[in-house]
Amino acid sequence: MDQNVLKEYLESRKKEVVTMMMDLYDQDRILEIHIESEKKIAAEEAENAVIERMLQDGTLSVDKIASIAGVPLQRVRQIEADMLQEQ
Repeated sequence: MDQNVLKEYLESRKKEVVTMMMDLYDQDRILEIHIESEKKIAAEEAENAVIERMLQDGTLSVDKIASIAGVPLQRVRQIEADMLQEQ
């Protein structure tokens, strides 16, 4: 069987083939970006939950919590403010 069966067909439709391949690449890239975004959101939510537990414990200052969690002090203060509003 000739291994170049599709060669002539694909060459005659090169622009269409390239467009289809680029569309598939774009879809894969969009999916990758979405997955990375979801991972980042999940990690941030988990980090926030830990910070909330440390704030609820009350034994550490917001400065110390920010230092331990490796996050900006303003983020810890915002989480604390959100917790107070929820009460």
